[in-house]
Amino acid sequence: MTDSNPQSIPGPHIVGLFGTREQAEQALETLLSQDFTSDSISTVSAAGKPINFPTAGEERFDTGVRDAAIGATVGGVAGLLIFGPLLLLTGVIVGGIVGVLTALGATRSNAEYLTEQVHSGNYLVIVHTSSREADATATLENAGASEVHRIAR
Repeated sequence: MTDSNPQSIPGPHIVGLFGTREQAEQALETLLSQDFTSDSISTVSAAGKPINFPTAGEERFDTGVRDAAIGATVGGVAGLLIFGPLLLLTGVIVGGIVGVLTALGATRSNAEYLTEQVHSGNYLVIVHTSSREADATATLENAGASEVHRIAR
């Protein structure tokens, strides 16, 4: 699907910051119901706070099941759970989620801010889209995102 280079994930990227797991899960469900593919969505949360990532077939994938595998591959970024296309980038995540977000196009200060928010218990839902930015933004806002950011190179 994509290689281990964050720049290979098509963008721009719309990032929603959610205060609760339920809000993040609702955003995922709504995005999928609006024909965003699971391959175009990533989630990031603090360790121990998995997000149920529904699939097109209405099955749910609990990211908590992957805690051990993610923890082993993330290494220096222990404390984060990552799912979606960004999970494939675990080889570059050694530098932290700040490095991944900046590689996607975030400014260093924005990436540090978002990472701090995740470490504080918030959830990120990231939509990788080149053609449906407005739809992604509206969906994240309507699902209760406290903030929505556009990240682009």
